[in-house]
Amino acid sequence: MARIPECMGEPRKHLVKPARSIVADARAQQLKIAKQILAEVFHTRLCDVEDMIMRRLTEKDRIEEIDIKS
Repeated sequence: MARIPECMGEPRKHLVKPARSIVADARAQQLKIAKQILAEVFHTRLCDVEDMIMRRLTEKDRIEEIDIKS
C-alpha cells in the first residue's frame, strides 16, 4: 500500500462553496425584486415585507392542515 508523505499531512476541507445554479440565482433575484416592489407599494421596509410573507405562509399552512383534518 502506498504511504502518504508526512509533509502532506491531513487532507484539508475545501473552503470554496459550490456554485449555485443559474436557476436558483434567477429565482433569488426575482424574489428580491418582488420584495422591493411590495415595500414600495405598501410604503414599508423590506423586513416588514418579509414578516408579511412569513405570516401569510403560516396562515396558509394552518388552513391546509384544517382542510386535511376535515
